[in-house]
Amino acid sequence: MIAKDLSRWKKLRSFWGTRSTFYRTLAKSIEKKELLRDFVEGEYVIAVEERTQDRTKASGLAFMRAVMEAGITSLPDVLMASMPRSDHMALATLHQAKDPAETLRHLASNIDQQREMSAIIRKGVIGPILLLPVGFAFAYILTSSTIPAFMESAPAEIWVGFNAFYRDSAIFFNRWGLVFLGVFLAFMTWLLTWGLANITGEWRFKAEAARGRRGLAWSVLVPFKPILTLYRDIQGTRLMADLAFMLQSGRLLTDAVETLSQSAQPWMRKHLGKINDHLTQIPGNYVGAFGHGILSAHLAGAIQSLNRVDQKAQFDQVLVEVGTTGLVEARDAVSKAAIKLNLVLMAGIMGLILYFYGGQMVIVAAIQEANTPSAIMKREAARQAQVRQGTTAAPSIQ
Repeated sequence: MIAKDLSRWKKLRSFWGTRSTFYRTLAKSIEKKELLRDFVEGEYVIAVEERTQDRTKASGLAFMRAVMEAGITSLPDVLMASMPRSDHMALATLHQAKDPAETLRHLASNIDQQREMSAIIRKGVIGPILLLPVGFAFAYILTSSTIPAFMESAPAEIWVGFNAFYRDSAIFFNRWGLVFLGVFLAFMTWLLTWGLANITGEWRFKAEAARGRRGLAWSVLVPFKPILTLYRDIQGTRLMADLAFMLQSGRLLTDAVETLSQSAQPWMRKHLGKINDHLTQIPGNYVGAFGHGILSAHLAGAIQSLNRVDQKAQFDQVLVEVGTTGLVEARDAVSKAAIKLNLVLMAGIMGLILYFYGGQMVIVAAIQEANTPSAIMKREAARQAQVRQGTTAAPSIQ
């Protein structure tokens, strides 16, 4: 599965970047009653025409042609075979959609909104990302050149307390720093490209839902908890928009949840399974069903507040209101979370730089103090006393 996804990503990543526009164009074609095969062929001709050449679009349409030539012809199946897995949950609703064109427009809007939130996050973490190699290079230069020079020239008596700890940590960083950096970069690449959508361990759901002191404790145990939380917030917002659209189309809540879960990625599928299980065990307890951690604190609070204020309203109406009007506020909440993540990352990297720079200053001061005339005389007196003590003690040994 991973190899297949990587192969598709390599072929289609540029096309996927323009898919919201593609969905809107396809929606217009559907409204004109054009057959999918005719649409793909017509758009492909335009994409390869010299005057209107668009290699990105042509590569995606060529892939779709190959899918249809392999015997897959229905609209949702062709799109699910050609588009990223993150779209599959929404594309699956096309199987029973009364208005496929409107469904595609909704998906395009969702993609645009998700990109806006992703852009907010990228803007929030770009500073730490740029500072990370600078901080690492600074620390590595210190630990590979400056600190070893100090160790060779400094008197042995300065290597006590903090200075000894600093020396040992510098040796450790110099020996293992590159290894840790490589492991960190590999882990983050794996987490962002595969792990976020597929990790379903119970520990993850507890970490995502934890707040206050428990949240702080989980942040210590799982340092990448802020990334998990941001992913949850974005996906939860998208889920609410999808549910609101399906409910407005006349679908029942349980039916909508079941439909979405069939093509959802593992993490989302498990969350949707918890919602379904809750509604099966406690029918009608909708607030509780959505209280298992799929939603951000902001969205969960909005649902409970609306449900409390208007207890006579159908819960479907509550979801529709939150899913259609609460997205702007949800984006603001994601923006605030991104700022917090930025501060945490900046604090960590600056802490590393300040530790090695400040430690160097402490050791320089200790060396200067150890090389003052009085300190040198004190060391010489101590050395001579040891020599005399050894000379005096020698006859008694014989």
